[in-house]
Amino acid sequence: MKKRTVLLDTNFLLTPGRLKLDVFQEINKVVAEPHELAVLDKNVEELKKLGEINKNKRVVNIAQGLLEKNQVKIIKTKSFLKDIELHGLNDADDYIVKIVKSSPEQFIVATQDKELKKRLRNLGVKVIFIRKKSFVELEG
Repeated sequence: MKKRTVLLDTNFLLTPGRLKLDVFQEINKVVAEPHELAVLDKNVEELKKLGEINKNKRVVNIAQGLLEKNQVKIIKTKSFLKDIELHGLNDADDYIVKIVKSSPEQFIVATQDKELKKRLRNLGVKVIFIRKKSFVELEG
């Protein structure tokens, strides 16, 4: 059986620093099948930009530390999407949608972004989100 990829978006990565919730442990509770954790290089870039803003530094530092601690794979978008048209992709969410659209059964996306959740549901992609600021739920 091939491992599913749980793709974490930026706002989901910021959650541990904001809510003191171990999202990585919670993901392992709701995803029973073999899986790997991954993040796009675009999300890592967003984290770096957010880290430059004084009020976000602590939360971003926690997120970056947890990426390392949990050995989250970083997907290089240009090499992953080398045969796919990249024109018109504006932000990390667009890249996430483009990547999971190529193989929706391979991915589960962890996000708190309402618009991204809606776009993913339309593709039939499973979504992990935080419920009541205390646990994660898998939908789809």
